[in-house]
Amino acid sequence: MTTQTKIQNPFLIHHKKPGLFNRFLVNSLKEKILLNDKHHKIRVSGLTNEIQTFRNETYAQKAPYLLSSTHHKIVKEAELDQRSFHFTGTFNHKLCSSLRLTTFPFESVALFPHLKDDIEKRFSHYIELNRLISKNQNQTIFLFMQAAIYAQELGYEGFISICTKSNFNKFKKFGVLAQSDLVKIEYRNNQEYYIISSNFTKLNILGLITYFIMRHFGKVR
Repeated sequence: MTTQTKIQNPFLIHHKKPGLFNRFLVNSLKEKILLNDKHHKIRVSGLTNEIQTFRNETYAQKAPYLLSSTHHKIVKEAELDQRSFHFTGTFNHKLCSSLRLTTFPFESVALFPHLKDDIEKRFSHYIELNRLISKNQNQTIFLFMQAAIYAQELGYEGFISICTKSNFNKFKKFGVLAQSDLVKIEYRNNQEYYIISSNFTKLNILGLITYFIMRHFGKVR
């Protein structure tokens, strides 16, 4: 008698063939409400015009290099938006935060091509957190937590991201580790970035909540 293996989560197929099967599933993703209370709503969906407009308006003010032709080429060629889950947060019915979770191959692979093999070997069972924008700091932790829960339910073990030195110093206490030396990216205003990661089981969610609460009340800068 042969035993048939049941695939619990078809999203995991992309670990063997990065992006192929997974792209179809992400493109067909229908909007799902993850959190809904009197003031806040957190959703996950595919890319929408509302999200793109929100991003572009924010980038134009705070990070115009993300609107450059170089970045546009990277996003288009790697099909980053098509292979990503897009999380949004609204406050009193107004969009005020967004976050992208990208399946392998990651944006960081395109930004750090010399680390591609190492990233694939070590983090193909992770998901990449990127494009975090928030105009409501109180909502940031809710958005991140819902995205982390969603990723765990899909079977991912943790997240990988890129991070400036100043931001890394804030978050390393919560179980986030640097996985590379600082690397300068010329077309990002010559800023230096680490590749960072955290296993979901080691991520100090309680510490993150405390940090954002204290920041809101002026105890942390």
